[in-house]
Amino acid sequence: MASVRQLSAGFAVITTTLMLVQISMFLRSQQRNGVGQHLEDQKTELVYRMNFTPLKIIPSHESSITRTSGSLKEERIQKRYLTIGIPTIWRPRAYYLWYTIDSLLNATSKSQISQICIVIFLADFNTTWKKITSKDIERRYKALVNNNTIQIITAPYRFYPPLDNLKQTFNDSASRIKWRSKQNIDYAYLWLYSKNISKYYIQIEDDIKTSPTYFDAIKQFISVQKIPWVCLEFCQHGFIGKLFHSHDLEKLAKYIMLFYDEQPIDYLLRHFNFIYLQDFKIERKPNVFNHVGLYSSLLEKITYVNPRVLDTRKFLKGHNPKAELFTTLASLPKFDLKAAYSVFNGYFWSNSSPVANDTIHIIFHRPQSIKNVIIKTGGKEHPNDKLENAQLDACISCRPVGKNRIICYDKYHLGNFRNGSVVASDVGRKYNIKLFGCLRITVTKSQTSWLIIKEIAVFVR
Repeated sequence: MASVRQLSAGFAVITTTLMLVQISMFLRSQQRNGVGQHLEDQKTELVYRMNFTPLKIIPSHESSITRTSGSLKEERIQKRYLTIGIPTIWRPRAYYLWYTIDSLLNATSKSQISQICIVIFLADFNTTWKKITSKDIERRYKALVNNNTIQIITAPYRFYPPLDNLKQTFNDSASRIKWRSKQNIDYAYLWLYSKNISKYYIQIEDDIKTSPTYFDAIKQFISVQKIPWVCLEFCQHGFIGKLFHSHDLEKLAKYIMLFYDEQPIDYLLRHFNFIYLQDFKIERKPNVFNHVGLYSSLLEKITYVNPRVLDTRKFLKGHNPKAELFTTLASLPKFDLKAAYSVFNGYFWSNSSPVANDTIHIIFHRPQSIKNVIIKTGGKEHPNDKLENAQLDACISCRPVGKNRIICYDKYHLGNFRNGSVVASDVGRKYNIKLFGCLRITVTKSQTSWLIIKEIAVFVR
């Protein structure tokens, strides 16, 4: 027993020494730049202040739990097995939080729900947005909020250090440096709040899809580890699916606060792991969380989606005779119009919102005797990306006269889109027309959401 204590004490000395060496090297490098003493004082003050900064949940729930990083003023009834942290801020072009929460809850059984806690950190500085989002969470998940399975937190503005005029590193733009530095502080705050809730803590982003067996996969992967570990990884993308012992969260938070403006979070995590003698990744494959969001909270950043992550299956399986496809809408890489018309998995995804008079033409190589046409838009991961106002027409013939500009002759109206879909049945008999040369979709009113065309199914006689 004594030898175990000696080993533990020795390990603590080694890890503390390594951390001090790392910090010392960093501060010396800053002194060479002429800002060392000021920066040292400022960051030491930040870490010291973290011990006494109140961490409160959203104002409507302040009476429930108020804690500092050093003490819990109201004891929780029982520690849970896993805390899932989700930092989120307002995104100007797309918001995925509801999809992420639903994905988590749908993959969590009734017996598992009592073992988890979901902490949603509203990290935006816009107080109006935080109040509105908090109320939306309470309304959507009332029972889970009431029993503390879902907890909503926000940080006081005074918790944040200066985020302007930061020095440039990694050749990043000023906006990106500010974004990633604030993100580091966000994470530190979330970790301080979450450090005593459960045995383990895992962090995801607010735009992910969860494996149906994520909870069992996490427990199983933890159970098979044979050597001490600091961080287990359940997703290879970004800071998604990073799992820690909850007792390490305060150390991690203070470490990040010391270097918040130096490096992105994934680099800092790599150094933290190394300090605590984990110099390699421990990653569970296949991943249990997948990134589905396209737009980052950083306005200039776009993360292209891996099609394998999305549900691109086709169910209608139309005949879809050979045709040339034209559209005035631009598409994302790997999501062009051919993917929607093909009988194989895939779909079309625009990278802008459709406006009135945008068109899609399907020009058959040979005129076709059309029986039925079914077109479905929107996707399970992005249900709002559907055609809200559009019509489907069939034409006897058509003629391209320029890039994506088509003149159609003898047009017949087949139907209007309703809730993102249109179904036209018995087309040839209804209009007493034997052969049609093309189909045309026309947007009749501009919309704010993008467009996914899940499947175009053309059935012929």
